Amino acid sequence: MERTLQRRDQPVTAALATPALELAGLGKRYGDLKVVGDVSLTVPKGALLTLLGPSGCGKSTLLRMIAGFIRPDTGRVLIGGQDVTAQPPERRPSAMVFQSYALFPHMSVFDNVAFGLRLRKLGTEALRAKVQAALALVRMDSFGQRYPAELSGGQQQRVALARGLVIEPQLLLLDEPFGALDRHLREEMQVELRKLQRQLGITMLVVTHDQDEAFILSDYVAVMNSGHIEQFAAPAQLYDHPASCFVARFMGIPNLLPGFVGQSQGRTVFRHAGDGCLSLEHDGGAIAGDPVHLALRPETLRLVAPADVDADLVGTLAFITLIGSRLQYEVDLGWTSVHVVMPRTEDSLQVGQRVGVAINRRLAIVLTA
Repeated sequence: MERTLQRRDQPVTAALATPALELAGLGKRYGDLKVVGDVSLTVPKGALLTLLGPSGCGKSTLLRMIAGFIRPDTGRVLIGGQDVTAQPPERRPSAMVFQSYALFPHMSVFDNVAFGLRLRKLGTEALRAKVQAALALVRMDSFGQRYPAELSGGQQQRVALARGLVIEPQLLLLDEPFGALDRHLREEMQVELRKLQRQLGITMLVVTHDQDEAFILSDYVAVMNSGHIEQFAAPAQLYDHPASCFVARFMGIPNLLPGFVGQSQGRTVFRHAGDGCLSLEHDGGAIAGDPVHLALRPETLRLVAPADVDADLVGTLAFITLIGSRLQYEVDLGWTSVHVVMPRTEDSLQVGQRVGVAINRRLAIVLTA
């Protein structure tokens, strides 16, 4: 099914304009292995879409088909309404920033950024002005005469970004652009890229395996699994309403309790393997007897005394992990385990202690897939 996106801040007329990117039934096989299968989506101009998924899910192959480095077996790629499926990368109105940055080591920063403009036979004065403007955008305008080996990883990433922006592409593609950076610099560059994208209004497509990065960067996220799109939504929708156990687990929900629907008459009664049941609000269409999973975020749970009236589950503390100002507790229920994250307090709990787990039922997610 084709997926169409519209930014929340766009007027209706903008959604009717020619999309920045359209994929129609795009697929790729290597022998008997289907790497990407029948992917269709539409992205409006000015949006930032993230392809999110684990290694081997097909996201980088999909990106390279959009860029023109891999020829699809089926389907079409349209950029700005133009069918570019058969065109090589240099003929497409797009640019790509690689994970390795792919800077020419024998060229200065200025010449690296100018490379694409020289291929387009731009005049000397116009070329110089565009390169300086691009370097200024990424705050590297005083580094034009340096060489890549003289730059830090973050600075090389900025130069690679400037080289992509300088040719003014309709679509900028970025493959794990912050993968080589340390955590602090990576988080800083994520925010900078998002601000720059909004400032320029350019359409971007970013590949990443990091869900936090996807939340920071994106207007929309496509979660990929085994060559297809598992869910396609805005970040808040993904966080609040994952469509499947795969998406829930990948979005950082470790607690997936197996069970089945005991009844469904306005409310869902979730029966679990511990021979207990929970009455929940749910409008997902599950009916009595359906197997389901209950997805519970660790921060929506709290530990209570085993005999407490709010104790929905009872188990034994198996492990305690310090996470800054919070503690993560692993509770062994006998038939499965759950993780609970709570602020650190003066009350000390010990491994081996019996505890109850209270569930915020309003935030529990019933998954039928």
